[in-house]
Amino acid sequence: MLTSRCAGPFHQPVVKALTSRARRVINCAYQHVVLPLSARAHVQNSVNHWLLVIQEALGLPIIDVGHDDRYFGIYQIMRRSHPPAMASSGPRVLIVSANDNPDHVGLQSIVAHALMQRGARVQIAICDGKLPICDMVKVTSAGLPCERCLRQAIRHCQEFRIPYHLLSVSFPESVPHCGDSSIGPRPETAAVSETAAVLSRRTLHSMSHALHDNASDDAAAWAGGKVGMLSEEDCRGFTYRGLPLGLFAQISLKSHFLRGTVSTEDTRTLPAYRAFLTTGMVLADAYERLLSQTTPDSILMLNGKYITQRVPFELARHRHIPVVTYECGFQRNSAVFSRNQMANDCALDEWWPAVARVPLTLTQEARLEAYLEGRTRGAPLDNVTYNPRSVDEPTVILDRLRLDKNVRTVSLFTNILWDSACIDKDLMFANMLDWIEKTIEYFGARPDVHLVIRVHPAEVVLPDKSLQPVHQEIVQRMKTLPPNVRVVGPESDLSSYALVDMSDLVLVYTSTVGLEAATRGKTVLVAGETHYRGKGFTVDPNTREDYYAALAYLLGRHGTDCANEVRTLARRYAYLLFFRFMLPFTLYDADAYPRVFRFKRLSDLAKGRNEVLDLICNGILDAQPFLLSE
Repeated sequence: MLTSRCAGPFHQPVVKALTSRARRVINCAYQHVVLPLSARAHVQNSVNHWLLVIQEALGLPIIDVGHDDRYFGIYQIMRRSHPPAMASSGPRVLIVSANDNPDHVGLQSIVAHALMQRGARVQIAICDGKLPICDMVKVTSAGLPCERCLRQAIRHCQEFRIPYHLLSVSFPESVPHCGDSSIGPRPETAAVSETAAVLSRRTLHSMSHALHDNASDDAAAWAGGKVGMLSEEDCRGFTYRGLPLGLFAQISLKSHFLRGTVSTEDTRTLPAYRAFLTTGMVLADAYERLLSQTTPDSILMLNGKYITQRVPFELARHRHIPVVTYECGFQRNSAVFSRNQMANDCALDEWWPAVARVPLTLTQEARLEAYLEGRTRGAPLDNVTYNPRSVDEPTVILDRLRLDKNVRTVSLFTNILWDSACIDKDLMFANMLDWIEKTIEYFGARPDVHLVIRVHPAEVVLPDKSLQPVHQEIVQRMKTLPPNVRVVGPESDLSSYALVDMSDLVLVYTSTVGLEAATRGKTVLVAGETHYRGKGFTVDPNTREDYYAALAYLLGRHGTDCANEVRTLARRYAYLLFFRFMLPFTLYDADAYPRVFRFKRLSDLAKGRNEVLDLICNGILDAQPFLLSE
C-alpha cells in the first residue's frame, strides 16, 4: 500500500494537527478580512515559520519548504476543494519527480491529483539531494541546486497533499549528500565537478559496506573501490545490476559539460564520469528497493534519456512495469507523452500509416499554416523563440553572404551538439560534426554550388550556452573553408526560413527545420535518425555511399523542389506532430509569476472535465494512445 512520508507513528498525527489548525486560522481570517496577495502570502509565511519552529522543538524532522508567494495559487485551490481520500484499492502509480523545473513539477502535481480522482493510488518519488551529481547540474552551474530542487518538489506535494517518498529512504543513511558540511561549503561555479568527485568517493566508500546485504559481492567490490580507479575506457563499458551505466552516463556527461564530444584533456571529465556512474549505482539500489516496496502498476517520469531517469526507466522495464515518459512540447503549455519509449523521440510510426492516407480538412490546413507562419515570423507561440526580428529579404541575404543569385544554393542546418535530439542519432557518420566536415569536403569539389551552413541559434539563445560552438569546431577542423562555403553563426539575425526558401536543397541531421522545409515544398536530405525520417517526404540514405550518391543525383536534376504529393505528406505529418501528438496542457502556466493554475478547485480535474487530462490519465491507467482524435 502506498503511504505518505512519515518519520514515525507519533510524527504524522502531530504534523497533521499542527497543519490543520494553521489552515483553520488562515481560513477564518480570510473570511473576515480582505487582504491583498502579498499580505496573504506574509500571513502564510508566518504560519509556516512557526510550524517549523514547533516541529523543531518537538524533535520532528524539519524540511525548509521556503517562504514566497509562488504557491499561493495552490492554497486557494485547496481552500475551495475537498481533496479525495486515497483509494484503498486501485492501480498504483509511481511518479518520478522532476524536482527543479516548474513546468514539470506543476504538470506532475496536476496529473497526480487527476489520477487520484480516478481511483489510482499515487506516490511521488523525490530526490532529496543525496547524490554525488545529477542531471540538473551543468559545469557552468553556480553550485549544486539540491536545496532549491527539494524545496520546490516538497512544497508542491505538501500544498497539494500528495503522498511522497524521499528517495534517500531507500538507500543507506551513510551516503553523503550535496552540500554535506563535512565536505565543505557549497561549491562555486568552477568547483561543481570537483565536489562531485569528492562526493562520489565518499558514496562509494559507504556503499562498499551497505551493499553486501542487497547486492552481489562483485557489485559491492565495484562500489568499494574499483569505480574510483576506472579509466575513461573502463567507464564506457561499466555495468551494474545488469545496467550499462557507462553508456547511460554518456548523455548526462555531455549535457553536464554542454559539449557533444567531451574532452579527454579536461581534468574534470574523468571525475565527473565516475560521479555519474556512482549516481547510477546509488539510484539502481534505491529504485530496486522502492519498486519492491511500492509495487507500482505504472510509472510516470520525465524524458527517460538521462541517467537519473534512465535507471528507473530500465529497472521498471525489467520488471515489466509500463513506463510513461513525457516532455514539454514545442508550443507553450504543451506536452508529449509516450508509453515505454522516450517521449521526445516523437515515435509516431504506429499512427502514421493511417494518417498519411487522410487529407487535411480546410480548417486543419488553415490551423497548420497559421502555426508554421508564426514560427517563420518568430511569433511567441513556442517555449523558445528564435530571432523574432529576423532579416528575411532575399536580396539582403544574398548581399550579406556574398552569394551569386545565378548559382544554386544548398543549406545545411545544425543541432546543438549536446542536445538529446541529436545524441545517439548517428547512422552513416560518427556524429554530427563528422557529417558537417564530410559535407564541406564534398562541396569543396563542387564550386558550381554554394553551401550555406546555418548554426542553430539555440547555441546562444538558451540559458545554458553551448561550450562547443559548431562554428568554432568547423574552423578548427577545416582550417580554411572552400570559397563556395558560408557559415551563418548562431547570433546572426538572418532568417533560417528565408534561407530555406532560397535553397535548392536542404540538408539536416535531426533538426525540425527539415520537416518544416518539406512542408514548404523543398527537397530535404536527412543524415541522422530523426522521427520524421522514412515517412515518405524526405530523402533518407542509409550509408555514406548512399549519401554522396543522393547529393550527386539531387544536384544533377533540373527541378529542385519536391513533388506536390510529397509536400502534402509532410503537411499531414506536421499536423499529426504539432496538433495531435503535442497535447495542449493549459491547466498550468509556468511562465507566469506567481505560478498560474488555470482551474479553481480539484473537482475540475475529475473525469470528463478536461479532454486532454482524460487522455493522459487513460494513457497511464489503461494504455490508451496519447494522441488527440482531431
